[in-house]
Amino acid sequence: MRLRRLRRKLSRPAGAVPERLEGGTYMSRNTLASPGIVVELSALSADYVRVRETADLTSSGVLVSRQHFSAFMAGALSGEVRPVELGDLALVRIGDLTERSPWLVTTRESWDIFLTRATQGELDDFILRRRM
Repeated sequence: MRLRRLRRKLSRPAGAVPERLEGGTYMSRNTLASPGIVVELSALSADYVRVRETADLTSSGVLVSRQHFSAFMAGALSGEVRPVELGDLALVRIGDLTERSPWLVTTRESWDIFLTRATQGELDDFILRRRM
């Protein structure tokens, strides 16, 4: 039992405070989780975020620069960016790396919840502020 607790403690990033989510999973505070779409800081670089759909177990998500993500969110909140609906799926072009797929595969319901949370300011930590 002690070994299991120690492994869990050592696997957390320094300074991360885990939060218990529905279903018994944990996420650090540098993550925004909605029922389907998760936004988190990339472990590769502080200049990138990773956006993923939790229901899509085959995908590791879409890596997006914070600069592009900020512009994307401005477009999404203004209604300029909309998903392409394909049956029950909603395809959102979000990525800006030419070497990787730019598409996030989600559902319309997850997208609507994501936009609602963004409107409430839950994504503000991931968006770069314009300098004047």
